[in-house]
Amino acid sequence: MSSKIWEVHFSTNHVDYFSGSYKIATQIVVSPVDSVNKKLSLDWPPVEKPTKDLSFRLLTINNDFVEWTLQGPKADSKSAYVNQGVAVSTKSNIIYKLQNGKIESIDKSGAKHSSSAVPQNLPEISWGTDITYDSKRDLLSIISFGGEGYLYRYFPAKDAWLDAYSAQNHDINSIFYDETMDRYVGWSASGEIVIFSGEGAYLKSKRVADKLVGYGRIYDRNNYRASPLKVIANGDSIALIAISGRSVTHIWSYDVSSDRAMLTYKASAN
Repeated sequence: MSSKIWEVHFSTNHVDYFSGSYKIATQIVVSPVDSVNKKLSLDWPPVEKPTKDLSFRLLTINNDFVEWTLQGPKADSKSAYVNQGVAVSTKSNIIYKLQNGKIESIDKSGAKHSSSAVPQNLPEISWGTDITYDSKRDLLSIISFGGEGYLYRYFPAKDAWLDAYSAQNHDINSIFYDETMDRYVGWSASGEIVIFSGEGAYLKSKRVADKLVGYGRIYDRNNYRASPLKVIANGDSIALIAISGRSVTHIWSYDVSSDRAMLTYKASAN
């Protein structure tokens, strides 16, 4: 191998010794690592017991619900879960799915209905990422990704698109309506919690990804972004749920008032 190749690819122009082979040895011996740094362990980070309780339901791909807490499912479950694009009315149990900029509803009989297109007086939905149900106003809200981004509000009883509010260039890929605080809580691709008022107006944002211990381990940061974290909120208590391959892998609890996050659930390696 020429010194020029070494210089370009390995940032060095001098080699004292080199040994190589066209075949991998039948046995490779790796010396044990003598370290007290627990972060090198596959078991890291440790799970903590949450300081506040938060119970919620997660929707499966079969349109069933499984009861969860911050520490895991209330009963053993091997269900496959929906991460984005589905909301359920707490009043009628109608399931709403975001499909190509429109909202598809599925009633108790299984009948499907599709919403009208977004009217021309509202911004076009560039890339709708998630949908949530506003239980106070009996509305549905869509968040769009890309460009400025918008939060759209839709009244299903009259098939009417009401308005759209700017997301202030936050690339939001998960949204949840919190009835307790009458506000929307979103998660952005840059690792922010983004807050909107109950009427849909942007209020504030805060980066919290750096506070989620072990978050960087769930994806290859050099090659692609992490899957969106599903948001569940009840007042100052927010659950940030990682779903990969339709399975819940991690849950972090974030407290808005104390600005503290902790890992409260991690799926078994088995």
